[in-house]
Amino acid sequence: MGAFYGIMACEAGACGLPVIALSTHNIRAHIGNEPFFEYSGDLRKDLRYLLENDSKRMKVADKGRRYVQEHQGALNVAKRTSEVYRSIL
Repeated sequence: MGAFYGIMACEAGACGLPVIALSTHNIRAHIGNEPFFEYSGDLRKDLRYLLENDSKRMKVADKGRRYVQEHQGALNVAKRTSEVYRSIL
């Protein structure tokens, strides 16, 4: 899975918080760009944009929450873990 998965971003998304994330190859390979607001290189600018744009902020937060619920929820993780164990045994 790589050295960094982004658990803090997933936890923030699960709480319904908009997440600004640097889109690295490792992150895109596992979760894509969709659930997070991509970091532009200017955090102040990104924060100001989200603070001043309620609809965009809420859209990013909603996408993150839905992503975590659909892909990282406890039942999904347990199912994937079980599948890995079964493939090994």
